[in-house]
Amino acid sequence: MLMNLTTPEKKSKPAINIVWLKRDIRLADHEGFYMAVQADEDYIPLYIFDRDELAGPDSSLRHQQFVFHSLLDVNKQLEAVGREIIYCWGNTEKIFHFFLTYFLSKKSFPIRNLAPLEPGKETSVWLLFSLAMA
Repeated sequence: MLMNLTTPEKKSKPAINIVWLKRDIRLADHEGFYMAVQADEDYIPLYIFDRDELAGPDSSLRHQQFVFHSLLDVNKQLEAVGREIIYCWGNTEKIFHFFLTYFLSKKSFPIRNLAPLEPGKETSVWLLFSLAMA
């Protein structure tokens, strides 16, 4: 957890876009990475180990091991372009709130093809984006 940070003014925040990785953890033919590279702002690849999802009935140790190894493989590929995935653990909304507090972000890629974590979770993330840009 970061401590003693002051909230920057909107005009002084660095501009970034977020490639939110959920179930599609790959680089080849990945719409989100393609869209982020085409945008004018810098981007960060982000994977969230959401506590609610990890505790859900669809989660298993075997699946999480697969996810972990997939993330390692993608990071090896991203090294060639000087990037790496940022891993976060916790509540998805709080993590996005953090990024929107300290960065100016207009887009998260890809959002429309996401497998739902729980009803309304992606909607609440989009609400955070809407409030941040107001």
